[in-house]
Amino acid sequence: MKSTYEVIENFSISNNKEVLFDINRKGINIAIWKRSPSKNIINYLDILSKIKNFSLQVNSKEIESIDKYLPIHYNHTELDFAKEMIQLSNLFAMITGSKEHNLHIATIENTQCPLFHVDFLSYRMICTYIGPGTQWIPNFNADRNHLGCGRNNHLVKDFRLVRETENFDVILMKGDTHPNDPNNGCIHKSPEIFNGSRIFIRIDGSLT
Repeated sequence: MKSTYEVIENFSISNNKEVLFDINRKGINIAIWKRSPSKNIINYLDILSKIKNFSLQVNSKEIESIDKYLPIHYNHTELDFAKEMIQLSNLFAMITGSKEHNLHIATIENTQCPLFHVDFLSYRMICTYIGPGTQWIPNFNADRNHLGCGRNNHLVKDFRLVRETENFDVILMKGDTHPNDPNNGCIHKSPEIFNGSRIFIRIDGSLT
């Protein structure tokens, strides 16, 4: 795959995982690593999609043995998904310096967090595998004076410029309490879910 790289204003996007390190640059509040889907992981997640409201949360000390907590697949594709979780956990720790963090896997059928908002933590990583991805807006398209007002139409200047991640994209965002770049959290929200389910992982942590 030919390497591409995009750095515009407050975000960096690339098909090279090194792009995630850009999150530590002043002013950057979201970095996106674009990836091709894995057939084995998709096959495995077909199982999770049939488990209503499946949810699993582990801390960084448990992630190395996360396969013990996952439903077993007859082709053992849960091991591929476990390797995926370990890889993302290790990346998160390496980039953010947050060795202690929590990883949450969830299958949801209803819209969560319908309002654009910022997180009150240092870093958050999200990857959506099935269903619509996280929606976010560049800084130039937001009026931060309306954060928390409860109305998206007051916060978002132009809804045509709202962006949405694709399946298997790994996004790493700053929250508003990042010590080296405060009050510059990425403005984002969960997508609307009309039919089917959404399967995603989320990793949260703070600087140590």
